[in-house]
Amino acid sequence: MRNSVKYHDILSSGAERFGLHLSDDMIVSFLLYMDELQEWNKKINLTAITLEEEILTKHLLDSIAPAPYLLKGASVLDLGSGAGLPGIPLKIIRPDLRVTLLDSSRKKIHFQKHAVRMLKLSEITTVEGRAEDAIKRHPDMLQCYDVVLSRAFSSLRTFVEQGRPFLKKSGSLIIFKGPAGTAELSELEQWLDQERLTTRAVTYTLPHLEQERVLYIVQQYT
Repeated sequence: MRNSVKYHDILSSGAERFGLHLSDDMIVSFLLYMDELQEWNKKINLTAITLEEEILTKHLLDSIAPAPYLLKGASVLDLGSGAGLPGIPLKIIRPDLRVTLLDSSRKKIHFQKHAVRMLKLSEITTVEGRAEDAIKRHPDMLQCYDVVLSRAFSSLRTFVEQGRPFLKKSGSLIIFKGPAGTAELSELEQWLDQERLTTRAVTYTLPHLEQERVLYIVQQYT
């Protein structure tokens, strides 16, 4: 039987580590989302993480780490959104955001749409396709977003190259990385400078697991 009090505390105290407050309604939404993620994961491959406490920390809490760095009412594109991470958890905790989820898997898009309906989330849309295809099929998405973010890319350079066309000139690219990202960033310094991009690293510790994580926030300059 689920220990709801324990899970409530994991989410609430974990969010506080980021300076965020979760209402009871938000926590209910997080737990409903986790339930649906687990149920659908029996049929389609949404995540390799199946233990509930790890889903809470490695997926849900990790997903909301950028929330303090997103301006009120920002338009956000989640590139390679998979099961809706980080876009759906961010939308739960930040209802003011306007979120687009982009993924190439039709099955994962079906799950995203189901989760959005179930959670009664507004101003969140799903788009099926790869980033390079979306550029051609949805020209209205180009230079449209205040923030483009992703947990799906292993390569910082690939993420920047694929995400940048969707970004407003004043916008930011945000990628989630582990500690190894520092070496990768060092190797890309010259290329980033040539592309007129600045990068800020925000280090945080994943609540309850004490694992070091990094958000790389990339911005264009003129």
